[in-house]
Amino acid sequence: MRLKWWGILIVLCVAIVVAAMLRDYFGKARSLHVSPKCMINLKQIGTGSAMYRQDFGSMPPPERWSEAIDPYVKNKGIFSCPEVCKPPQRGGYAYNSLLRGLRERDITAPDKVVLA
Repeated sequence: MRLKWWGILIVLCVAIVVAAMLRDYFGKARSLHVSPKCMINLKQIGTGSAMYRQDFGSMPPPERWSEAIDPYVKNKGIFSCPEVCKPPQRGGYAYNSLLRGLRERDITAPDKVVLA
């Protein structure tokens, strides 16, 4: 009878350890998740930036990039990451400052460059 209780106790301890490991695993996966709303915002920011570059000789937006591409986007709420702040505040996105002063033709691998 005493041996049966030790077996139950060991199984319970193993289950607790496995549950703790899974909680950590799924917690990290949740923090890496990007919401669909965020992805839509980034797509619209990229489209607005492309339209700006088309109008300004393929130069990227200046330092105050969100104000520069304002005329090219319909929804001003796209400048607020839904996981960081609520509109009308702007925040949560940043423009890659390494692109400042480069024309599109100067970027040799555009698929490897992060815009925002």
